[in-house]
Amino acid sequence: MIEKIRKHYIKDPSSLSTAFWKYKSAFDHPNAKCIQVGEEKVLFLDDQLLGFRGLDLKSFDTETLMGVDACHPLPLKGFKESKFFVLHHDMKRVHKIAHEYQIEVVKADEAKEVMSFINNSYEFISVTEAEVLNWRIHDVFDESLWIWIKEDNEILALGIAEYDQTIKEGALEWIQVHEKARGKGIGKILVNELLSRMKQADFVTVSGEVDNKTEPEKLYKKCGFKGNQIWYYYTK
Repeated sequence: MIEKIRKHYIKDPSSLSTAFWKYKSAFDHPNAKCIQVGEEKVLFLDDQLLGFRGLDLKSFDTETLMGVDACHPLPLKGFKESKFFVLHHDMKRVHKIAHEYQIEVVKADEAKEVMSFINNSYEFISVTEAEVLNWRIHDVFDESLWIWIKEDNEILALGIAEYDQTIKEGALEWIQVHEKARGKGIGKILVNELLSRMKQADFVTVSGEVDNKTEPEKLYKKCGFKGNQIWYYYTK
C-alpha cells in the first residue's frame, strides 16, 4: 500500500498531510493502523488521527466512526481538533531576493539556540534540545538547509528544511522570524533562500496551522506555493 501512496503523492503532494518520509515512518510503526473513513484512508497511531483531507470528523457521528473497524474503534470523545493547510511548490520558478542581511548555516553546537528561538516563537509549541539534535540524524538532514538570518550578528530569523533524496521532495519544517523583525520581508527572504538551496527537488511542501495569528499561509503563497487543502488532526 505504501508504494501506491508514494506514487500518488508524487503526482499530488497535497494528498498527504505531511512530508512523505514522515508519513512512511508513521505508517511503518508497529502501532499504526490504516483505516477507511468515508472516502479517505486515515492513519491512526496511538492516540493520534493523522490527517483527514478536507474532512471534519464532526460530520460523522460516533457510531459511524466506531463501525469503521470493529477491532479499532474511533470514538470522538476526548479528541482535540486542529486544522492545518498543506501547500506545495513546483520549483519551476525560484528567485533569490537581494538583501544585505547575513545568512549563516546553523552549527551543530547551536542546538540550544535553535530550541530557544523556536520556543520563543510559539505560545503552545515547545521543543527540547534533544529533539533538535535528533532532527540532525535523519536521512533527510542537510546542514545547508539549516540557516540563520542575522543583522549585526543578531539573530532575526531561523529556517530549517529537509530534503528526501528518494523522491526528490524538499520540505520546509521551521520558519520563524523574530517578532521585532516582522513586517520587513525577512520571511520571504528566508523561504526563497531555502528554495534556492533545494534546486534539485522536484517539489517542496510546507504545512502550518490555519488559525495561526501570523498567517504563514500568505507568506508561502507569496513565495510561489500553491494549494487549498485543509487537513484535520485529532489528538488526545
